[in-house]
Amino acid sequence: MDLTGYFGVPWSIKKMRPLAVVQRYIGFNWNLETRTVTLPPEKLSKTLLALDKWLTPNDTFSVGDAASLHGKLVHISP
Repeated sequence: MDLTGYFGVPWSIKKMRPLAVVQRYIGFNWNLETRTVTLPPEKLSKTLLALDKWLTPNDTFSVGDAASLHGKLVHISP
């Protein structure tokens, strides 16, 4: 951290995690042993809840709502 700090790369101490087999990065759980990536349960729940709202009959959504949902789905797509 000192070396990168010297070059102006900021670090957030509260976001630091001890080295472990599974690490959270860009919203996914990366398992270094099995070389797999999974969606954390809380992120899956939030995404399913967002999709559920779109299945409500006669409900309306803005262009911004559509763009937000699209962005979420693109982010979690393989």
